[in-house]
Amino acid sequence: MKQLKKIVQLVQEIREQGYKNICFMQPALNIGGGAFIEAKLAEYLANNTDLNIYFCDYKDGYCEYLLKDTPKVKKLTFKNDDIYFPLQEKYILITNSTRVVLIKNMHHMQQKQ
Repeated sequence: MKQLKKIVQLVQEIREQGYKNICFMQPALNIGGGAFIEAKLAEYLANNTDLNIYFCDYKDGYCEYLLKDTPKVKKLTFKNDDIYFPLQEKYILITNSTRVVLIKNMHHMQQKQ
């Protein structure tokens, strides 16, 4: 119950800062605990808040599979050669430390063009 109260508080803080969109980026073809937790959090937020929840994963990725029955989570398809992040709205990005380099590469490629 304590965790749910904290999530409600964080969602309120997110809204107060002017955000309505949260995007989880966890492209993975393998099964992993971090991806599982992110998918479950995305599902919870989509079903219990008014925030727009997105999940960026490979086509046929692990989290896409986990979220297949959660239509409130909007799916974004990740490709290894993407140079632009597919979301244009103001958003909060949630990912793990091993995926940060993917964002850095996208940002770097945008500056070159």
